[in-house]
Amino acid sequence: MDCFSNNKVEPYLDLSQGFKLTFGIFAGDAGIYINILPIFFLGFLKIIEASNLVGRKITILEFRETELGDIFPYTGTIKKRLDIGKEKNYLLVKLDVNFQYENKTISHILTKAKDQDQTLTLRKKNQLAFFRIVLSENDLMDSSIEKFLFIDWVKIY
Repeated sequence: MDCFSNNKVEPYLDLSQGFKLTFGIFAGDAGIYINILPIFFLGFLKIIEASNLVGRKITILEFRETELGDIFPYTGTIKKRLDIGKEKNYLLVKLDVNFQYENKTISHILTKAKDQDQTLTLRKKNQLAFFRIVLSENDLMDSSIEKFLFIDWVKIY
């Protein structure tokens, strides 16, 4: 048997487990087929990772000097995962101790990993993350991230 025969090679181990969604191109007898189901799964995995943080305690540390002064470190509890407009996987954090900003009491913040392709994990220390202030919980129903003032980057663990 030569290597140019038209025999189809079956995989030794098929991990598609009954459902396979493939996309492919071919020319004549040659073809390239890609199972795109794992690509969808990776996107879904990021949502699951962010949702698993709900109810967990986090510590927020200062990355560099901010306009807030010397208020860090802060601790809080992750209340829920939010998609605000086109921004995905933000985490709403209820702070253990409130602080004052422009004569308003701040009890909640929004945070997520600085890198778009990563989610926050509590196993790693000093992850860079957004620090956005929630002035009013009613604003969470809005679909604009600009309502939540970006203060600076923080380190989270």
